Amino acid sequence: MSKVPKWGGRRAQEWTRNVLARGGTVCTLRLSGCTGVATEGDHIVPRSVDITRQYDVTNGRPSCRHCNALRGKGAADAPSVVDARAFFENTARPRKDSFSSPPQASGKNEWTEPSTSDSPFSVRFESDAPSV
Repeated sequence: MSKVPKWGGRRAQEWTRNVLARGGTVCTLRLSGCTGVATEGDHIVPRSVDITRQYDVTNGRPSCRHCNALRGKGAADAPSVVDARAFFENTARPRKDSFSSPPQASGKNEWTEPSTSDSPFSVRFESDAPSV
């Protein structure tokens, strides 16, 4: 088995930027101790398995530094290539009935248009408006 070349440089930074732009900034690995904020790209198929895909953006997913380091060390709970697809397919979505309806206006403190003499940055509420 040949040695995998060191990872780094401008091309690696560009790959990471593209992976984060494509996948967002939420860690997709979610291993124990995960920070939740993706700052790195994780190779789905490791570079040691297929070096030809090391700069392929479709072979990357967002991860935090902690999870990426654990997965690189072969953590037992790190998702495999097959498990990664299952993560996206089985991601829990909020149920429709779990959303509350927006609060209804009670008639007090409703927003009104500021007059032309007011500053364009001021907001006036009916309770603050002078009596006419």
